[in-house]
Amino acid sequence: MTACADQNLLLGGLVDGELDAANTALAEAHVTRCEGCREELERLQAVRSLMAMDGMRRQLALSQQIMTVMSASKDAYEQGKGLDAKLTAPPAHVASKVAKTLRKEIADLAGASKDASIGLSGGSYAVPAVKGATSFSRINGQASALLEMVESSSDQAPVPSLYRTYADLCRDFNATLAAWQSLQAKVGQLNVDGARAGDGTLAPARCQVSRVPQTAANYR
Repeated sequence: MTACADQNLLLGGLVDGELDAANTALAEAHVTRCEGCREELERLQAVRSLMAMDGMRRQLALSQQIMTVMSASKDAYEQGKGLDAKLTAPPAHVASKVAKTLRKEIADLAGASKDASIGLSGGSYAVPAVKGATSFSRINGQASALLEMVESSSDQAPVPSLYRTYADLCRDFNATLAAWQSLQAKVGQLNVDGARAGDGTLAPARCQVSRVPQTAANYR
């Protein structure tokens, strides 16, 4: 059966919980005596349920991807600090000037612990592009801020700007990781404290950028 045309807005508002008490009572009373509107209400409720499930699934998937970046950037930061400690008092065969240059490169890539608290720049209503010099510490802080934004969206699917910001973080992480692995190889060739080229390779090697999923509106 077909729903009453003049009840469509009320039915949608009833499902979304957007009606005031008076209109809620009117809508509920109407569907008890109108089979067409009752069927339409059940259809809308089923659609909203599917959308909520889809939103939670996508939110969980993006959250897990962001947490992978957080974990990998934290591991890389700690690797950097460990490597820097070995170069603080380098072995005799490593020139002090070379050690100083390598320590500067390590510091730039690892970043400072305070950088992790920088977060994402911009306002609260739109997620801006990731800005600033990249380091593992800064990427960790930006990923943490992005995770908070994603998880604050309740059962809603993440908006496209959140996926774009995640993609920006991935590109920054992968570029920083490539520079870090190159630096690891250089230090490994110096055989600092037994370290050799290829030791301590970070896993996962890269973070994957996925396309923005289609919206749940396809269920309508």
